[in-house]
Amino acid sequence: MEQWTIYFLLISSCLTDFNMYSMDRIINDETVRYDCLDYYVFDDVINYNDLSAYAHQNIPYCISTLDWSEDEDNMEINGQLFLFADLVRANIAIKDLMAWSVSIDIVERFEMYLAVNNTEQWSSEVFYNCSEPFFGTYCQYSFTSSFDSFSDYVEFSFSMHSEDNSPMKSLTDNTCYQHLTCNRSAQSFCLDWREICDGKIDCYNWEDEKDCSELEMNECHDNEYRCRNGQCIPEEFLWDNQINPDCLDRTDIFNPIYWKKCFKDPSFRCEEHTC
Repeated sequence: MEQWTIYFLLISSCLTDFNMYSMDRIINDETVRYDCLDYYVFDDVINYNDLSAYAHQNIPYCISTLDWSEDEDNMEINGQLFLFADLVRANIAIKDLMAWSVSIDIVERFEMYLAVNNTEQWSSEVFYNCSEPFFGTYCQYSFTSSFDSFSDYVEFSFSMHSEDNSPMKSLTDNTCYQHLTCNRSAQSFCLDWREICDGKIDCYNWEDEKDCSELEMNECHDNEYRCRNGQCIPEEFLWDNQINPDCLDRTDIFNPIYWKKCFKDPSFRCEEHTC
């Protein structure tokens, strides 16, 4: 018993904060599994000279694959396997697993295992104790550099962005909108959601600009403000915050000067607005 306890305590002292979670969604009649990490925004990364309140946000960053079963069969596992029963014998608690960057899905299953008094139904449940710097359900993920938390990684990544003549490029690399079938040039396979109804044809089949005129002709209610792109927002949201617009095209605020710094800002005010 003592050897088990010492072993796990040593491991817990060197791992960092990367608690992933999984979710499944149906896209084009196929089940897509996402592995996600949450970035918690407690304070603004960029100084906007006290134009408004801080942005307190929870932003998920997810990676997905269509053929998950095939990936699992060929996955390289960078960790050691233990049964849930092994964790119980070592007096491991839920808080210990969270501190070791164990996937939230495994933590929840272990909590259920403890709640049902370790029945045979859960006897085959396993936990992979990841070797540093790996994390994830199967210890299959790692970053090229060492970071103490996912927040540190996100903030470092955005701090490395440089301002150029193409804000779209710095903000949308590697993001894919999957609800439209877009055939485009080999240089860019993905369609970013900001490229839809932006007045520029990106897909050979014109799918990204289809029916966009209907949005432009959209009429709003008397108690709503009509954004330039046709979107409707509650009238009380108009001009209520100079750096957190509600219109996707930011036409509900005066002179959105914050946009010049967006290439270094991971918050919704920059990531969830059209360019």
